[in-house]
Amino acid sequence: MKYTKIIALCTLLVGMHTGSRAQVFQVFKKDLNTAKFQAVEVDSISHSDAEGLTTIHLRNGNKQTFQKAETDSIVWYDPANSILSTLQKKGNFTNFIQLVSDCGNEYPNWPDRWADFLSGATDQTVFVANDAAWQRFFEQNAKLPTTNPWHTAISYGALTADQKRTLLGSAITSVRKIGEMDKLDFMRIWSAGSTPDGEWRPILTPDFCAQHDITEMDQRIIFGAPFTTPWMAGAEITDVDVACTNGYIEEVSTPLTPLATMADIIRNNGQTNIFAHIMDYVQQNLGNDPYGYGPQLKFDPSWAGYHDDYLPERDIAAMFVPNDEAMWRFFTEGAGQVYLQTYFNQAGAGEVIPYVKPTTQEELMQQIDKVPAGVLVSFVNTIMMRSFVSSVPSKMLKLRDDAMKQLFYKEDVDKIKTCLMACNGAVYLMDKVYGPADYVSITAPAYVSTESKIMKWAIYDGQYMGLNYYVYLKAPRQDITLFLPTDAALAYYYDPVSMKSRTPRAIVMTYNAGYFPVGAKVYNYYSLYNSSGGPVGTIGKPFPGYSTSLNQGDITNRLKDILLNHTILNDGTQDINSRNEYYRTYGGDVVKVVRDESGKIVGAKGTFQLENERNGIASGTPGVTGCNVTASFESLTNGQTYTLDAPLVPTCRSLYSIMTNDAYWSGEGFGGETPYSEFYKLCEADAYQDVIMGCGLVDVSLPTSAKNTAMKKYLVFTSDNGLDYNFAQLRGNTSYTAYIPTNEAVQQAIAQGLPTWEDISNDYNSCQCQTYEDSIRIQKKILTLTNVIKAHFHFGMAIADKEPFNAAYKSLLIDPEKMTSPHLTVKGQGEGVMTVTDWKGHTFNVLDNKNVFVRDYTCNKSPRGVTMTGITIDSYRSGVVHQIDGVLGF
Repeated sequence: MKYTKIIALCTLLVGMHTGSRAQVFQVFKKDLNTAKFQAVEVDSISHSDAEGLTTIHLRNGNKQTFQKAETDSIVWYDPANSILSTLQKKGNFTNFIQLVSDCGNEYPNWPDRWADFLSGATDQTVFVANDAAWQRFFEQNAKLPTTNPWHTAISYGALTADQKRTLLGSAITSVRKIGEMDKLDFMRIWSAGSTPDGEWRPILTPDFCAQHDITEMDQRIIFGAPFTTPWMAGAEITDVDVACTNGYIEEVSTPLTPLATMADIIRNNGQTNIFAHIMDYVQQNLGNDPYGYGPQLKFDPSWAGYHDDYLPERDIAAMFVPNDEAMWRFFTEGAGQVYLQTYFNQAGAGEVIPYVKPTTQEELMQQIDKVPAGVLVSFVNTIMMRSFVSSVPSKMLKLRDDAMKQLFYKEDVDKIKTCLMACNGAVYLMDKVYGPADYVSITAPAYVSTESKIMKWAIYDGQYMGLNYYVYLKAPRQDITLFLPTDAALAYYYDPVSMKSRTPRAIVMTYNAGYFPVGAKVYNYYSLYNSSGGPVGTIGKPFPGYSTSLNQGDITNRLKDILLNHTILNDGTQDINSRNEYYRTYGGDVVKVVRDESGKIVGAKGTFQLENERNGIASGTPGVTGCNVTASFESLTNGQTYTLDAPLVPTCRSLYSIMTNDAYWSGEGFGGETPYSEFYKLCEADAYQDVIMGCGLVDVSLPTSAKNTAMKKYLVFTSDNGLDYNFAQLRGNTSYTAYIPTNEAVQQAIAQGLPTWEDISNDYNSCQCQTYEDSIRIQKKILTLTNVIKAHFHFGMAIADKEPFNAAYKSLLIDPEKMTSPHLTVKGQGEGVMTVTDWKGHTFNVLDNKNVFVRDYTCNKSPRGVTMTGITIDSYRSGVVHQIDGVLGF
């Protein structure tokens, strides 16, 4: 039999513990019995691995042998300086000492085991409160509501056996002293509590905060104030690391009770009831298994021992939970409305019950329960952070949502109402709802709804649409207004490109699941230009044969136009919440909103609808003269969304069309004298190109393409595959404003010497520019007339509206000497009153014939035929026409 004597240990023990400091060996057996030996009686301890024996050799020659299989441990201690004796000497820890004694009774074979533990049986760190703290604890418990299980604990004698075990279990931990905490570790004490996972409690030290960049601002928000001594959740540590022979005492400001989990805090703090309901609903219906299939929560907020798999036990979690006020706004005014409306259960056989907003939290929760948990899970996951250290307020700007977009901004830190520390993480109470951008931005009504599939596809498709428009619509820190036609609304798209063809049409779009999910058929539309077969503003039969449907290119082309011109950016130059009616779209067109008496937006009109209205068309067909708002979502994170019963359509009228009353068609009701006839005559340069070249303004020897380009400097209208003739002075999508003088004002200017093309042509025909002086004279007249015409146009659209404004716009005229463009100053006095002042100081009034909207199209081919297939909009420019009572710049 081979024994190994621990002589060094024996020598050490005898050397250290002679005299009055009696040392004790204690052998713990698994049957809960114990054997004790004074250290001075022990000669040595030996072990036999082969036989599994441990032998205590005594100085008197006796020995006692223990089976290793029966033995938990053998330890030594000094009863005089143990944790228990130290507390007894202090004299003001009687409640805790009594607690130790009472809790020993749960082990009938060893009544004093807890006392032995704290007398030196094992190495412990205890968190204890003195008697005064216990008294405060009892007094505070007396004020708790009856729903709190501690409300009866108003004196030591009132404590139940379970409460005593809980209090002692929370105090006795297995951690090292606080002063030895690793700077890299998030200190979490584990105590011998009554729960299967034990009880956990976060502790932070100043060194830990410095190491992990937890700033003073963070500490103020999370802990109430910066700290210079160790901080513990739920209690203050008033005396740190009191050394004993068998461990350390940490004196705390109150007896420790188990800390709540994040889930418990969210459920019970009284301010986050709605979110708690959603969290529990998702957990119950999806579970929390991170290895499960389908959507899951990032982690279980009710797991007391939470740790990230990649950093086990080194960090806790965090959740940014919106309070009930924010959640109520979200579901009754913001993006949350679409959740409730989409999944609202209709009752009865064939009976349609209209959706009604909830009026109480209980009603709201009942409606939330209709939404699939798979939809709501992303809403919960977005505000769950796996690392507390990485998500403190000073680092919030680095946090990302599920699409890796920035989740919080500087002002969001101010929205933290308070921070509640749980045993497994921090719960920040927020006054704002944060979620995946798809669920809370202006895209939410399309993303969640089952009634806007076409627009959802158009917004998110990256293969056929080629826009990735969702990036713009989900942009944070913006204020965007989106008008969203539903799938039913897109049965009434009046194709503006077709309006002046021989077959004006309405396009009926449908959603069909597939690789290209949007289908479209075309129906005859009775327009101003072709109303044979039905009243203007109504839809007729479908086109026969090959004209019954559109190809993919036509569909995506029109959907792009719809997206761009159903979006308004409220960027400071315009604000949807003002009293104004007219707003520029992202694509450059104009939308007029319709408000009720309270100012709420209840409808909208595109320039097609406005033009029909201006022409007195009365039609009951949706979308002909206006579009109704069917649902409004006005408190989204980056703007507002309004669903419509028909799409907003841009006008088919060009500047030429308005000025000539569509003389191109020269049919009944078209052409003839108009309020703009005299000014139009000044714009007919295209009829006098021989004069422009003959006087030398355009070199006749140039190649045809160069000659045409040079000629456009003087032309006002040109073809460009437009619906008729386009405004030639601008290219691309540049918007403009035209101020057209009355016929009387033009005639007066002519009487005062303004050249006309008739005068210029007569002069040219009589002289044929035979001399240099002749050419200069003719050129001067043409340039004077051209410059006066250009003076009546400026870049950008100035609209007479409700709100006053004052702005200067660059005119299209270019000063040949300074090579700059003089400005026109436009003053809106409000309520539709507006004036324009030229650079010479002449001010003229905008008359009642104002806010006439135009659009010049350039298509891939002429849109004037019969079949109208394969025609796409290449570019367009939008403008607004006002009549004024004078001639600018002359």
